[in-house]
Amino acid sequence: QKSRMRQAMRIAADLQNAVTGDTAEAIDLAIRGLMDLNHVGQSWNCTLSEALGPALDELDRCHAANGKPIGLPTGIRDLDADLGGMHRSDLIVVGARPATGKTAFMLNTLLGCHAPAGVISAEQGRLQVALRMIAITGEVRLHAMRMGKIDDDEWSRVSGAVNALHGSQVWMFDKP
Repeated sequence: QKSRMRQAMRIAADLQNAVTGDTAEAIDLAIRGLMDLNHVGQSWNCTLSEALGPALDELDRCHAANGKPIGLPTGIRDLDADLGGMHRSDLIVVGARPATGKTAFMLNTLLGCHAPAGVISAEQGRLQVALRMIAITGEVRLHAMRMGKIDDDEWSRVSGAVNALHGSQVWMFDKP
């Protein structure tokens, strides 16, 4: 523990001394170094025999669920039936041509799982993502919102959507 503290202090000192050069790069290096301190004792190597116990535990959880998905729901019933929900170890990559609904799919899935989540978008900024989430939650056409052509009922749904989304644990990173 004292060794890790000394390493953290060394990283902080390196960051303080990095007054010249690329500040963003120095900050990135410091963050990486500090994050690596948390993974010192964790081993990423194991034998198949060591992985069998946790695998059986997972099978027990699946069996106890009696056919229901045990992962986080995506909000899309058929997809949940195929995947069993989203699991911690999953990396799901959605690829398609431009303007085919990848972002809409991602935002609907994010809203459907009702769990803390992060959105990384190099294509759409935070304003666009927030407007799309309001439109999805309020069931209001985004185009109508952007054109300022929404009636009183739609305004009420937009207001309700903003209130519903306000406490969400959703973080965004939108650096292009």
